[in-house]
Amino acid sequence: MAPDNTFIFDFWRTFVEKYAFYFGCFIVFVILSQLFLDYNLWHQAKRKEIAAEQKNKTEPTPPDEPVKKEGKKTS
Repeated sequence: MAPDNTFIFDFWRTFVEKYAFYFGCFIVFVILSQLFLDYNLWHQAKRKEIAAEQKNKTEPTPPDEPVKKEGKKTS
């Protein structure tokens, strides 16, 4: 005679009915948190890249005005 496995199936069905929603919420939470962390890391790298570009960019400096020498005029 085959063993009676109805207890295992009943337990599994009850477990799934009670906790499937919470398990699904947990999976959605994990996925959303990973997306959020990936976006933060990407955005942080992008800000560092922009800051490095700004630091390396050399702006043209205006030429110095000629210095007027004060002294005696010789004519």
